[in-house]
Amino acid sequence: YGVGRAGYALANDEADGVSDGNGGFYGALGIGQEFLDEKFNMEFMYEFAEYDYDTDINTNEEGSYHGIAIKFSYKFGGPSPAPVVMAETVAELKPAVVVEPEPVMIVEPEPIMIVEPEPIAPPIPVEGIKFQEVFGVNSSELSPRGKADIIEIAAKLTGFSGTLSVEGHTDDSGGASHNQQLSEKRAESVAEEFRLQLEGEDIIVESKGFGEERPTFPNDSEENRRANRRVEVFWNPKEKMDEMKSEEQM
Repeated sequence: YGVGRAGYALANDEADGVSDGNGGFYGALGIGQEFLDEKFNMEFMYEFAEYDYDTDINTNEEGSYHGIAIKFSYKFGGPSPAPVVMAETVAELKPAVVVEPEPVMIVEPEPIMIVEPEPIAPPIPVEGIKFQEVFGVNSSELSPRGKADIIEIAAKLTGFSGTLSVEGHTDDSGGASHNQQLSEKRAESVAEEFRLQLEGEDIIVESKGFGEERPTFPNDSEENRRANRRVEVFWNPKEKMDEMKSEEQM
C-alpha cells in the first residue's frame, strides 16, 4: 500500500544566535507492506521539510532537510480468520422404485402403479457456497486450501447437468474501480479451477464480479470486512432452467 503525508513543519528560536524561527512545508511519501495475517506492518518513507531562521546579526537563513525512515508496527489482538463455509454432504442418490402389479383375474387389467422416486438432494445448497480466506492480500491466486475445496465440491457435481455461477465480492477498502477488477479476477480464478475439474461434464461455469456493491455486513469493523471479502458459488440444474424457459415462452 502507499503512504503519504503533508503539513506544516514547526521551527523554534531556541538555538544560539537565532532571533526568530519559522517553519515551512512538510511532506512525506512511502510504501508499506503487511505480513503475518495483516498484523505486522513495515513502511519505507522519504520525508522533506522547509525552514527559515532570522539570526541576531540581521541575516536570514532558508533551507530544507531530507530524510529516509523505515518504520515498523505490530497490531495485537483482532478477530480469528473466518472459516470456509463448506457444502453439506450430498445425500445418497436412491434409484426409482417400480412396483410390479400382481396378476388379477379380471377382464380389464389394473394400471401399473409406479412409485415416484424420492427427490434428489442438490449437489450445492440453494443459498450457495461461500469461499473465504482462500486468497492472499490483494491477490487473485487461489491458495492450496481453496483448490482442495473446489476439487471436493466438483466431485459432487459429477453426472449432473446445469450452470455453475461464480460471484466475486470485496469490502470497501481501496478504490471502487480496483475492488471491481479484483472481484472479477478472483471469481474467474475460482471458475477456471472448476472448469478444469469438471472437464467433460455437461456443466457451464460462469463468473462475475460485483466489487464492493453487495456487502453481507456493514463495512464498519475488520471482522465484517473479512466476511465481505468472499467468492460465492450457486448451482442451477438444467431441469430448473428448462422449466423457467418454458414459462417465459408461455
